[in-house]
Amino acid sequence: MLKTPRLTLRPLEKEDLAMLYKLYSNQEVLRLMTDNIQMLETVKKLIALQIQHQKKFGYSLMAVIENETGNFIGRAGIINRVLNPEIGEEDEVRFAIFPEFWGKGYGKEILQEIICFAKDDLKLPGIVAANTPRNEKAVEFLKKNGFKYIKTLIERGHYIREIQYYTMSFPQNIKNKAVQTAISD
Repeated sequence: MLKTPRLTLRPLEKEDLAMLYKLYSNQEVLRLMTDNIQMLETVKKLIALQIQHQKKFGYSLMAVIENETGNFIGRAGIINRVLNPEIGEEDEVRFAIFPEFWGKGYGKEILQEIICFAKDDLKLPGIVAANTPRNEKAVEFLKKNGFKYIKTLIERGHYIREIQYYTMSFPQNIKNKAVQTAISD
């Protein structure tokens, strides 16, 4: 569980199904996400996968709860997956919140807490982020918060889509000094 002055991030639970489905069904949110989850059954599977991910890695996507109201306002966290096939498995930061909570600084608060968690608690060597090119505000947001644009990936699955690929390294957590030097240069 992660806490900020205004938010609590806790592992997803089966009881989050209705609100998570509502988030993934929101057209404004969906338009800006790299996910294309729109079916209730798919959201159920996502929750089950995240519960397993949490057990395996000690981190996952989490429910974002507004401390003052106790309301579910979105989901955020880190998942281990292959985003860039050239690299293999990486730890990707992800978040999405309901539009009525946009513009309140929650995204920055969430991202800063996740970065600290990844760097200081998990001791990860770095994290990555993905963005859809149509989410122009996220491009500026990621760069402003220390992510470096690497390239645009073409992901082929049920459909073809472009994903912008960003990284943030934590050189102090890299055990291989040769790699640490290469990243710092």
